Amino acid sequence: MILDSQQIEVKLFYEEKISSGGVTRIIVYTDEDGKKKKEEQEKHLADKKASGEAISPEDQLSIKTLTTQWKVITWGDQTLITGKCEKYNPAGIQDLDYIKYRDMRLKKSLVGWDIKNDKGQDIPCVEQYIDALPSHVVAALLDKYDQLVLGNDEEETKN
Repeated sequence: MILDSQQIEVKLFYEEKISSGGVTRIIVYTDEDGKKKKEEQEKHLADKKASGEAISPEDQLSIKTLTTQWKVITWGDQTLITGKCEKYNPAGIQDLDYIKYRDMRLKKSLVGWDIKNDKGQDIPCVEQYIDALPSHVVAALLDKYDQLVLGNDEEETKN
């Protein structure tokens, strides 16, 4: 029903790589590339196991999946967020603080994830940890969320 609260799942394929300077870089993949790379790694691992070869740390799966849960923004949510993000420019014309809008929208809609700490314990999906995510990971998640919620032109023409 149209008034039912909806939640959607957004998955993101990524890989952690250590740079020559010792910094951990997060590389985000498209769904297609991420699935393909993950399947290739799983096949390589299965082939090694089947042949009885020793499996080294380098053979372990490096492509990971971040699974997130999102609330679909309601009209009331949208109105509240937009109202809190209004500002006036020096000419007195009403404008929107887009950075604040995007941040509030993210924190209102992202409601869960499968991120764990080094001990395997769940890390709660709260503002403190959302703010700690790399910016390009957040941008990729928001893009995927928007694609799922808003659809695209190709889907619209089918309907």
